[in-house]
Amino acid sequence: LNNPDAHPTEDFYIAYECYTGYFDLFNLGAGWQFLFQSYPATQQGGNNIPGPGTGNRQWGEFRLPPFQYFNPDKQCFDNLDAAKAWGCIRTANPGLQPDSLRIGLRKLGQCYRFGITTDCGSTDGGYWDDVALAIVDGAAGAPITVDIWEWFNDTFPASEDAGLPGLAAFDTTTALIKTGRNDAQTTSDLTRYDVPSDSTLIQALGDSVEVQLVFRILPGPGNYSTPGDPSTGLRKVATDPTPIDASDSTFWTLYILDNGKVPDGHPAGTHKTRWSNLVWNSARCDTAEANLFPVAARNVNNSINAGFFASIYHELDPKYNLLGLSRHRCFMNDTAGAVTDITCSSEPAWVTTVPGTRTGYDGNPYTNEGTKIIPDGLLTPGSHVEYFYVRKDLGTTNVYLCPDTTTVSPQNLEGPSLDGHRWQEFSVLPDAWKFSTYGGLGGACMLYVDQNDRRGNERVWVSVADSIGATGSNKYGAHNGWHAANGVSVNSPAGFVYDKNAQPGTTWDMYGVKASESLNTSAGSLGARFAYRGTPSLLDDHWAKDAPTITMLEAYYRVLMILTGDLNSAILGPFNDKSQDDERIIREFLLGAGVSAHRGIFIQGDGFVEATDGSALLPLLGVAFRHPSYLQLSGNINPCPDLVTTSAITTTGDLYGVRTTCTFTNDVLDLDGPDAAVATYYDPVGANPLLAPYISGVFKDAIGPNYWQSLVDGWNIFNLRSRYCGQTIGRLAYFLNVYTNIFSKICIIYGSPTAVGDQPNAGPKSFVDFASIGNNPLRQGEASVNLTLAKKDRVDVKIFDVSGRLIRTLADGQLFDAGPRKLTWDGLDNGGRQVARGVYFTHIKFANSRFENNTKMVVLK
Repeated sequence: LNNPDAHPTEDFYIAYECYTGYFDLFNLGAGWQFLFQSYPATQQGGNNIPGPGTGNRQWGEFRLPPFQYFNPDKQCFDNLDAAKAWGCIRTANPGLQPDSLRIGLRKLGQCYRFGITTDCGSTDGGYWDDVALAIVDGAAGAPITVDIWEWFNDTFPASEDAGLPGLAAFDTTTALIKTGRNDAQTTSDLTRYDVPSDSTLIQALGDSVEVQLVFRILPGPGNYSTPGDPSTGLRKVATDPTPIDASDSTFWTLYILDNGKVPDGHPAGTHKTRWSNLVWNSARCDTAEANLFPVAARNVNNSINAGFFASIYHELDPKYNLLGLSRHRCFMNDTAGAVTDITCSSEPAWVTTVPGTRTGYDGNPYTNEGTKIIPDGLLTPGSHVEYFYVRKDLGTTNVYLCPDTTTVSPQNLEGPSLDGHRWQEFSVLPDAWKFSTYGGLGGACMLYVDQNDRRGNERVWVSVADSIGATGSNKYGAHNGWHAANGVSVNSPAGFVYDKNAQPGTTWDMYGVKASESLNTSAGSLGARFAYRGTPSLLDDHWAKDAPTITMLEAYYRVLMILTGDLNSAILGPFNDKSQDDERIIREFLLGAGVSAHRGIFIQGDGFVEATDGSALLPLLGVAFRHPSYLQLSGNINPCPDLVTTSAITTTGDLYGVRTTCTFTNDVLDLDGPDAAVATYYDPVGANPLLAPYISGVFKDAIGPNYWQSLVDGWNIFNLRSRYCGQTIGRLAYFLNVYTNIFSKICIIYGSPTAVGDQPNAGPKSFVDFASIGNNPLRQGEASVNLTLAKKDRVDVKIFDVSGRLIRTLADGQLFDAGPRKLTWDGLDNGGRQVARGVYFTHIKFANSRFENNTKMVVLK
């Protein structure tokens, strides 16, 4: 590595291909790690005492990341892992620049850790291939990382009072701010608690490092003295209308007076005399430490977790004493006794009888350490927080951000994440600012559940929602800090949004499940309130209260959309070591529908039905599982087979494309029950005709006594494209059809389609005023006239014969709202008589926009 070309300005990476047939940590005890070994290192004597060879240059020890990989699915994929970012380079050379590097991969066997007594040492096989070292130039690698489960989860208020949802009093309830990591001990069964972590764990290796949390907050309507009216001032406490003032020591006042140090590139600003949701604030993070007094002789808490920080106040932060919450230190009761004999409410005798000069005890049994920077019990429904972490190397000008706010995608230091954001964010739901009570257009109709965090589903759906009008233009980029500029690179500042801070969506809210891919690590899934709560224990009332209760879900939403992406095992709980009962809350939501209160659910993912096979949920959706892979079942090797629609989606006979390769195991479905109907088929062309048809989507209509509609698709939203997969506009058309023809019977989710594309760098799309004819030629049934209006307009739709004689009027100056509209023609004239076979012309005109369309129609019936 002496060549200057071997000195990366970003990082060293190990690149490899992997097959994960064997690496199922929780069932087979098997995982894997990457490793780096650097040369030169300097030999040290034992216990730092010089001895033979001391000072010699040699290879250093293998250095491993602070995590291990596993995957319960049998998949093939590429992986790329950074060395410096994970602290895997350590050398005697300056600048973390070794002369030579060795890279490697190792398997881990941990059956003992997870109590596995069968199938340990499986011969299923796990393989690596094409292992290579990548030397990457670019912006200097930022040595700060945050694992995918460490980010704050979206949340609902902690209250479990079933009488509050839907009432004004609910708007002043508050939430607990928790991460996506479940800290409860595993049990290998369904009795594991769901106890989310209080604070983020940030890794920032090195000496003389400072880490800051930078954040800005949109308070909810209930945080104001008069709910929804910012001019009345913020409340000191959400349940008390008394407003803050300059003399109090509330969170709001202290940050209004001093919003902290803010990194370059993020305007410091001030809150003036009132809180501003666009002003960035900052606080210094403390190192991650356990609240347990160290006893070195017993190896109790005597190691320094170097390089790890938490989202809690550092003792040098000016708000540490002002906002710090005092708590009792924890001690061993007897230094010679059991290490598990701990007290957190008193001082053991040995602490005070042994001199402090020997124990390091300062005589104070209480501490403010561990105080969360963004506290529990502060934020009300409608609150939205945007945040990121900053590493500063003291004594230098080096500053690093995570996420990198100058980038949209990928965010390599948090997973990486492909969700398309310049900062992390979370909300307190429901978004009360959408309520008409507080000046909104009306509460969100749909709750979107991102059950595939960081893997790109959020980015794709947000872009689709922008394009079909489910998000109004005033909300573009409100939560993620960017909005696709026409034809401009996704990471171009031309698309950055700075002046918005709000929950996404206009007709929908988003509930993001952090680490949803991580089997049983996640704490915040939809059914967390139904997790195991067991018998009285030290964990009482520490369990998760971030997911909605069933009464919250029923009070505020009528449609659920759950995107599970490319996951294909253990998606919804409960299962061993994940007691969150996601299936139960979905079942109760559907079964609560009534004849005058229909509900809907839309689930999309290329392994959802496979993972949920055998559950009590699938029969409610009219779905049965046939096969885990269309490619394997059909033998069709076309990487983009057609997706054939039925009248459940559209009567125009649309064809779309869906990507299908060995890594996309698109589910093949079947029908279950008399109310179920096929929504889409995979292409039978090029496939085994004896096994056709291949059902890819199932629709169940609301038919009493089952008053819910459902649509389940067997593929990932990311893989849905236009026919032949050359464009993505087909994805927009599909979602618009779904929300127009299926869920509009429940509530209107789509709005005015725009000209914005759904993919970065894809450029503008023609998705404005247009018209088309379906079921043409008309052989049987009805022809459809499909319209989309960019704005509300008066519409004429008339049918003429070849001589120009008016045959039928379908619309005569009728006023239609913006968005899609479908009219039908049954082949009869204005007198109710069947027209003769032949050629006819449909004349379509929008009065104000002056859009006109003349389309030939052939009648053969």
